[in-house]
Amino acid sequence: MQSMIKKYSHIPVSEGKEIEVEFMDDVNEGDKVVIKREFENIIKNPVGLTGIPKSPATYTYCSVAISRDGNYVAVTSYDGSPYINVYKKSTTGWDKLTVNDVPAGTYFGVGLSDDGTYLVASLNTSPYIVFFENTDDVYNKLSDPTELPPQYARVIAITPDNYVLYHECNSPYNLRIYNIATRDLISKNVPYAQPSYYYDIYYGERTLIAIAMRYSIYLYEYTGNGSLTALTNKDTGNYAYSCAFSTDGRYISTGLKTYEIVDNSLVEVPRLIAFTSIYSMCGISPASFIHGGTNQLYYLEIINGKVVYTNTISIGSGSNHYGTKRAGNTFISGWSDSPYGMVFERDTEGVNKAYKSDKIFNVNGYGISLHSARKGQVGRALVLWDDGSLWYPFASEIYV
Repeated sequence: MQSMIKKYSHIPVSEGKEIEVEFMDDVNEGDKVVIKREFENIIKNPVGLTGIPKSPATYTYCSVAISRDGNYVAVTSYDGSPYINVYKKSTTGWDKLTVNDVPAGTYFGVGLSDDGTYLVASLNTSPYIVFFENTDDVYNKLSDPTELPPQYARVIAITPDNYVLYHECNSPYNLRIYNIATRDLISKNVPYAQPSYYYDIYYGERTLIAIAMRYSIYLYEYTGNGSLTALTNKDTGNYAYSCAFSTDGRYISTGLKTYEIVDNSLVEVPRLIAFTSIYSMCGISPASFIHGGTNQLYYLEIINGKVVYTNTISIGSGSNHYGTKRAGNTFISGWSDSPYGMVFERDTEGVNKAYKSDKIFNVNGYGISLHSARKGQVGRALVLWDDGSLWYPFASEIYV
């Protein structure tokens, strides 16, 4: 026992606990084992949405939305009626809802309020911004604002208290903030003179909003009533087409670069593998993200203080360059090929598997076998250290 603790002296030893494991090697009682919580699939239950006429508008990167309660999703379509497609979760899948009086045009950014009451979208012709309210699961168009924007926005972000952030795609690049219920323009300013491509919101003890634009990522705290406080920004070095918070708000990633949020500053996390262009980032756990690719999603993890790619996920066909948004364990993605919109869930199950070798990477803990067992048998192990995921499946994985 002492030699085991000495060898892993860089890892804290917690109070020992017994868990059920599947042994992946022949073991004797007292053998040291490393334990990994393994998933059959990182995602499950993919559902292709029906009735979307065309893919989301080209190179908008933010053409999907999900209500915070996970009950409503929206996907815009590229120059094809009905333009805005909204679905409600039911016991049998996702039911398409009616959206009345949708102006014709090419649609870009779209957003849903936390409970799906409001929907806001942007199109490439006047009025550029359109507002809808949900009444008995029918979305009806609301009156236009008195002061309309002069151009479309790729980014539509809706705050918890129902204000919308609308960033003009071209000069002068005003960030407009409207009260959705009244359509009153609360503020209009130019915080950065360049187009924005993506946003993400973190809900925690405070509300954080990140906006990716070209070579930078900007971090704000939302303080309510349409007010933003600028915290920091970082040069990403490459075009930042996307951004996402981890589920606990500790990290934010553009895929190209990942940062830890420390005292309102962004501290870059070293990376082992780099991509040149990344779209549709989305946080999937406290230390992992997914992002789009051709015919697949990539799984990115922060492991032992470094960013690595640990898996790819085949899903659908075409390119996932059109946004991915999350609410709880539910995700909505826009795709270039039919069905153009895909809903799926994070797999939160998993099996604790014990390996005799101490050279297995990407493990969640270590301990000792409590009895002799053959490979493939289910038995018990005493865990001396774990990262939390052996009991809490949302925890991250680490190298030991």
